[in-house]
Amino acid sequence: MPREDRSASPYLCGGQRIADLHAIDLRNLVLSGIGTGADGPPHPMTTTAATRRKRRLRGSEAGATAVEAALVLPILIGIVLAIVDFGDAFRIWNTLQLVVGQTSRNVIVQNGIPGSSCNATCAENALQTAIRTWLFATASICSTPTAGQYCVNATCNPSGCSATASTPTPTMTLSALYGFKFVGAYTLAGQITVPIVLQPD
Repeated sequence: MPREDRSASPYLCGGQRIADLHAIDLRNLVLSGIGTGADGPPHPMTTTAATRRKRRLRGSEAGATAVEAALVLPILIGIVLAIVDFGDAFRIWNTLQLVVGQTSRNVIVQNGIPGSSCNATCAENALQTAIRTWLFATASICSTPTAGQYCVNATCNPSGCSATASTPTPTMTLSALYGFKFVGAYTLAGQITVPIVLQPD
């Protein structure tokens, strides 16, 4: 019976095979330790994996929406507030035009009635009443409003509200003003000049 040649076998015995497997495991453990920051050159495979992770982080868009919103939202809110304030200013200015227009008609009518007259004080009282009616606010008799203040005034030109030989047709200038504040201070004005004594045809 021929004798078995044990030297031709890849493993002489089970113990040597187990020893080789342990050697492979230890070598892999050492390589992985080097790749995670141990002394010595990094392993090519672990360096490539770390580079891929960094590329994934650089290409990530997590948080980009929040940054864009933080940049765009203040501008959008500013534009909306500017539109709202402009609309409010336009409403007040338009109402001031209505106030002086209505008051001027009342002054003309009253001064046109025989035995009746409406001087500057009468016109200013009428302007204050119109401000209360249309804008639900009180107005002071002044010519330079502060922020948030309504001013009304009436002046007769050139010298008085009564007709004289030198000025047979005097005029009255009616003004309604509001101090509007947005970024800067602005004065919104409604103003009209009307004849208060009409000569008969």
